[in-house]
Amino acid sequence: MKPHSIAYYLIPRVRDLLFLIVFAAAMAAGWRTLNNDGDLPRHLLMGQVIVESHSIPQEEMFSYVYQGRPYVAHEWLADVIYFLSYKALGLKGVVLLTALLIASAFFVLYSALSSEFEDRFLILIFILWGVANTYPYWVARPLLFSIFLLAVWLVLTDRISRGRKVNFWILPGLMVLWGNIHAEFVAGFLVLIAYMAGWLWDHFFNRENLDPEVIKKLAGTFVVSLIASLINPFGWHTWETILSYMGNKYLMSTILETRPPDFSNPLYLVEFLLIIASVLILSFKKGNIRSGQAFLIAGFTALAMISARNMHLYGVVAPFVLVGPAIEISGSVFRNSASSAMARIEKQLKGVVWPTTIVLISIILLFSGKLGRDYFIDPKLFPVDAVQWLQENPQSGHMFNDFIWGGYIAWRLWPEQKDFIDSQSDMTGEATKMYLNVINLGDGWQTALQQYNVQWAIIPVNSALSQELIKDGWSILYIDSTAVILRQK
Repeated sequence: MKPHSIAYYLIPRVRDLLFLIVFAAAMAAGWRTLNNDGDLPRHLLMGQVIVESHSIPQEEMFSYVYQGRPYVAHEWLADVIYFLSYKALGLKGVVLLTALLIASAFFVLYSALSSEFEDRFLILIFILWGVANTYPYWVARPLLFSIFLLAVWLVLTDRISRGRKVNFWILPGLMVLWGNIHAEFVAGFLVLIAYMAGWLWDHFFNRENLDPEVIKKLAGTFVVSLIASLINPFGWHTWETILSYMGNKYLMSTILETRPPDFSNPLYLVEFLLIIASVLILSFKKGNIRSGQAFLIAGFTALAMISARNMHLYGVVAPFVLVGPAIEISGSVFRNSASSAMARIEKQLKGVVWPTTIVLISIILLFSGKLGRDYFIDPKLFPVDAVQWLQENPQSGHMFNDFIWGGYIAWRLWPEQKDFIDSQSDMTGEATKMYLNVINLGDGWQTALQQYNVQWAIIPVNSALSQELIKDGWSILYIDSTAVILRQK
């Protein structure tokens, strides 16, 4: 094949087909991406406030419980990007952005692994395994940026650990970006620590003759990236907020996704099987895995087992580490002439036109209305109609609201109305504790309502609280199959 023939650019590579599959799957999951979590509306609102005011809020603005308290909007850049995608294409733009982030992350991982190993089949299996592991967290939240950024960070750090040339300023520059997008930028430091620990282990215990430049570059990157992480509107307070939240035992034990995964739940089956596979693979090849990668897989496995919300990080790290040992184990079973021929042919191709074309076609279809008809906030899950009624019939006084609905209510009613609680405002656990006591009709649950002079409530129609408030004489202002709006007489 001539190096610059048309086929050289038009024939898709395996990585291009992978991008197509993952991108299409993420686009198909658009309804779920928008409705499986209550965070998105709050992110859109924060992004809108930042774009329109040209400033980043330093105090809580949307929850009256915490109104005026210092607030570290450490995900401000992600909020802006989500809002801009929404402004361009509505919720279709949000889904397009999420699909692009997810597909690009695994495109990067596959590209890096295929440059090291010829066995495309096993690489593809493990990458798709990682894709499936991240699927429960395909939600429109800043963590999708972390999936992509971790993939890039992992590939570049691994190259440094192998003594390959990587521009020193790329990772610190990436950290400036990541540190303003999502709290999981901390994962980047964990990757560096793992590789540094591996180098030191080999040096002191395995007595290997190692290149000292590698540890110097890793340590230098760590230090400069740490400084780079402070380049944000809040400086060291971003670290303070993240560490304080992670150290809050009440929130960590109360919020479902911060608890350890329940492996009896089918939701975690893919992760469970991936962990089992890693144990088996590394047991067979324990002497042939690089020490840095051993620390890496051990650390991120621990994180995944400590907290369910880390499973998407594990879905990036595990395939990257396990492919090499798995290929060595497979031997001649999968390493055949067809796989080698595929690798040789693919190395000659530059099918970069495919990912770009796929995205452009999707944008055209979204604009035309032929794609994305189910990209909406579902009235069966969120109080869409009830909030519309409130826009036409504004209520005075403080409200009490469902936790998951808080962001949506604020998105639609702020600044005229502030929520009691939402999924982003509570960093101390104070409001969450009060909310759970009220919604579950705990001892003295009326006290919180009296403390904050709650005049009305918007809560699930069949909740125990709604029934109790009605018994206490609260008037029904609005009711549908999802929400009820009650007002104290």
